[in-house]
Amino acid sequence: AELGKSEQAETAYRTAIALDSRFLKARHNLTRLLAATAQWEKALTAADELITASRGKPLPDYYETRGLILLWKNEPESALADLNQSLNMTPFRSPAALLYTGCALSRAGRYAQAERFYKLAQDRQPLQTLICLLLIENSVRAGEQAAAEQFARVLFSEKNVYDILKTLKELPEPGRTVPLDKDLVAPVIKTVYQAIGREAEEKA
Repeated sequence: AELGKSEQAETAYRTAIALDSRFLKARHNLTRLLAATAQWEKALTAADELITASRGKPLPDYYETRGLILLWKNEPESALADLNQSLNMTPFRSPAALLYTGCALSRAGRYAQAERFYKLAQDRQPLQTLICLLLIENSVRAGEQAAAEQFARVLFSEKNVYDILKTLKELPEPGRTVPLDKDLVAPVIKTVYQAIGREAEEKA
């Protein structure tokens, strides 16, 4: 899988599962592989089978993974159900689960809650370009252009333009992180970048 040989990896995982149906690591790896290759229906089936095979003792990661798959299938409410399960099972909530929950809330139209979860995810790790981009997207969805531009200014104050554009170019990464609507984010990035340039010229 790490070498990008997804078909061979899938065969190997399925062989391992056939040898031991309760080999949960192989099931989880298979689910993540199918998600990373955007095979959403197969990934969801594998996630369901993983949770069933855990026999009432699933790890929080299993719900987190299924929640991410449901996000990519544009089923935010179903994703939230799984992500809540994951968050409720862990005393120290993982940044990934918080991030996924923020995205699900945003896609469900609950923008204020989404912003809160994005910021919680941000609090648990250094400022990430992706989270800032998601905060911009969430503000645009909420019709709050000024807030979107403010988040963009925060991003430009911490990251250089090349890193920002590189991240935008590389997204989306199906099954590896949450979906991002670049068509909503890119115009804000451009507007703020141009504004910062004009302000620099005026100061000069």
